[in-house]
Amino acid sequence: MIARTLPRPQPIPFADRLRGTLPATPAVRWTPPPPPAVVVRPLNEPRPAPRPLHTPVDAELPARQARARYDGAHALSVRSSATGRLYRFTHPGAIESIDAADIALMRRIDSVTVL
Repeated sequence: MIARTLPRPQPIPFADRLRGTLPATPAVRWTPPPPPAVVVRPLNEPRPAPRPLHTPVDAELPARQARARYDGAHALSVRSSATGRLYRFTHPGAIESIDAADIALMRRIDSVTVL
């Protein structure tokens, strides 16, 4: 039900449209948007190498990163309040690369050792 602020002495206009007293409005047709452009690569073009899920221990680190090792009993996930990154240690002894801004956060956790 629609609340009305003014009384209506006549019927609502769409009731008169059924009898043909109001001019008919043209029908609006919806047309779907065009399909997105498809990028076709040649068959002989090499695909980029997949990104590793975890940084290997021997890999070089950028200047603003450090490593942290988890020594707890189970898996651990830490969301940094400084950078917003999620650090996930999947098993005891897992080593993750951490941002330099998150070193202070990692040092406050007893089961995490900053390397």
